[in-house]
Amino acid sequence: AFSLYGWTMLLFAGMTYYKARTHARDEHRDWAIRLWSQGIASPLYRVWLLVGQQLGSRLETYEDFLQPVPQFIAWWFFVLNLIVAEIAIRALRRSCRAGQGALRPREPGQPGFVRTCSE
Repeated sequence: AFSLYGWTMLLFAGMTYYKARTHARDEHRDWAIRLWSQGIASPLYRVWLLVGQQLGSRLETYEDFLQPVPQFIAWWFFVLNLIVAEIAIRALRRSCRAGQGALRPREPGQPGFVRTCSE
């Protein structure tokens, strides 16, 4: 699980950079959302472990981490974030197709956000 998590981080970072260099703003935004979701997965892993302990899992030895709840958490901690990121990306795409656009910060020095799509 952790190897796949590491590879997704590398892939998402590479694609985010590539889409920025090719000026594909919407695709860059999508890959950046995916990368951000994986970036916060690592701290959230510790939160999920605490939840697992509250559910009765012992996490003191190597063998404890081979039990079902810690194994589930080892996959869930980054897959859940990726699912939420994909839902957010699809919602942003729908809002662009509906003509509402996506939220982005205003120019520096101006408070708030504006709705926009790069199409």
